[in-house]
Amino acid sequence: MRHLFTSYKYFLLCLISNNFKQFQTIFYILFITLFVWKKTTAQNIPPSLVNHCSTEETSPTPLPENHVYICTDPNVVKYIRVNIHYMLPGTIENFVNNACITTVDYKGYGNFTPYSNGSFSAYDDPVGPFDYAYTGFDRAEDIVNTMNEMFNNNKDAFRKSNDTLCQNPPLSNVSYPNPPPPIKIQFVLAGVYFHETPTAEYRSSFHTWQSSYAVNPSSEINIYYHSSYTEKGDGQANNIGGASKYNTQGEYYYYMTPDCREWSLSFAASATLHEIGHNLSLHHTFNKSTDYCDDTPPMNTYDKYKDGICYPNTYMGCWSYIDSTTAPLPPICPGSTNYPCDEWHEISNNFMDYNQYKESMTTCQIGRMHTDLANDGNNYIYACGGCAPPSAFFHLNDEYSCPSLSYGNTIATGIPFKGQASFNENRWYLEICEVASLSSTTCIPGTYFHSGTQTGQVGNFDLTDVYTFPTTSSTKYYYIKLTTSNTECPQNHSYDKTIKVTGCLTNPDLSKIIELRVVNPVSSQLTAFYTLHQAGDVQIRLINIYTSQSTTIETTNSKVAGDYFINFPVSSLPSGSYSLQVMYNNSIISKNLIML
Repeated sequence: MRHLFTSYKYFLLCLISNNFKQFQTIFYILFITLFVWKKTTAQNIPPSLVNHCSTEETSPTPLPENHVYICTDPNVVKYIRVNIHYMLPGTIENFVNNACITTVDYKGYGNFTPYSNGSFSAYDDPVGPFDYAYTGFDRAEDIVNTMNEMFNNNKDAFRKSNDTLCQNPPLSNVSYPNPPPPIKIQFVLAGVYFHETPTAEYRSSFHTWQSSYAVNPSSEINIYYHSSYTEKGDGQANNIGGASKYNTQGEYYYYMTPDCREWSLSFAASATLHEIGHNLSLHHTFNKSTDYCDDTPPMNTYDKYKDGICYPNTYMGCWSYIDSTTAPLPPICPGSTNYPCDEWHEISNNFMDYNQYKESMTTCQIGRMHTDLANDGNNYIYACGGCAPPSAFFHLNDEYSCPSLSYGNTIATGIPFKGQASFNENRWYLEICEVASLSSTTCIPGTYFHSGTQTGQVGNFDLTDVYTFPTTSSTKYYYIKLTTSNTECPQNHSYDKTIKVTGCLTNPDLSKIIELRVVNPVSSQLTAFYTLHQAGDVQIRLINIYTSQSTTIETTNSKVAGDYFINFPVSSLPSGSYSLQVMYNNSIISKNLIML
């Protein structure tokens, strides 16, 4: 429900503009979506799921001999900073998505973006138009908050090694405290990043991503959400334990189905915790060898029957409980009576198993994670004991152009400041000043600005509303620093960045402001999309390179920063070479294409 009205501005805009036809359309969609939302809030969880996790166990590089160990007490809460990276393929994704129960058509960017949930438009979202403004920043915060909630509410294990139904003979040297032992590990969102790369759809590329994009890799866990559809729910950790920790996970195409949107958040959080468990020295509990924990019993077996062949003593691998009165059970060998997954003692709810319930860690598993953090993983502890520390973060592009002026009747270009990924903060202040270069943090006298302490969360706003940027022809550089704190956790955290701002009489580097992608070659329909990182006037046209014939695709419109989709019929145009031109505030960026 929290995101249901994120696009209310479209509804109000129609009222203000007296565009009655558009008002009727929006009202109809609002009515239908409210009805569908009410009907589908009880989310269906897939009855089965192809979900794999690859792990590697190599000889890890230990910490330096002179490392000063901190927070080694297993009885205190430890806070770990995580960076979330969304990998974008940079191509148009258009296919039938059957990731969950219902099959739907998907058209979009293949992952969350800084401006949207990755659909091409609000009306291309297969679930409905009202979550379109749910960005990668929103998703990252929701995932980390859900991870913390899950680890704060450790549940009793379904399967116990001292139960003869789970392990025979049962073990007498294990115990399962009631209530279950607290895990005492929490996470702080350190940053959210977006990367466009042709390898975004290949989970195995996450080692390369770590080399290219990792932020503070020796002290913060970097998590890469890939955009692979074929490996849609698969994850991988770089190693089991060790002094280097990072992982990758897929979850986007579960989010992009009506049946699983709500459930996808708990899946993303629990699957990410599964990979972090590997980073903190945990093995799969179903491992045929050992996970070094006596209180995680081995998986039950059954006599599997497939294609006329009997496979005795096959591990059950139960994703969920099967109610035999409402669903068929898997076939078993002739003469066998032990069906799989129809008894609760056969079902696991352990985070390190493959199951839909992931909600439990045993005493031994918790001990192994804390031992890891007290040894090779010690550098990943950000804080321990007491309160959850705040974290400052904001998203800004590297370069902006003439942010303080308007072109014609358009809105001012501005500098959109996205501070919503700051975490655990309820107080903050912003500092801005002009500096001599991108590498400088020394303020030029007379240019310093301090916002004063603000209360609440940072949020998003336009920097030109609080600071005057140049309107001259010169290029200047500005140092921006955000500091956050929390009244319940009295410590500050800062994040800073220096940006380049070109003057109004200087031609900007449009590649820093507009990212244009085109499906090439083109047949009957021109399909393209672009990301606008700064507001301004946009005009789009298609130019025949040989005849100079110009076809207007979009007349001049004022657009705010965001993701935009082009779908234009071109069957009437002659074949040949064309140039797709996007004019932004009188400057042009183009892509050449072939018309078939």
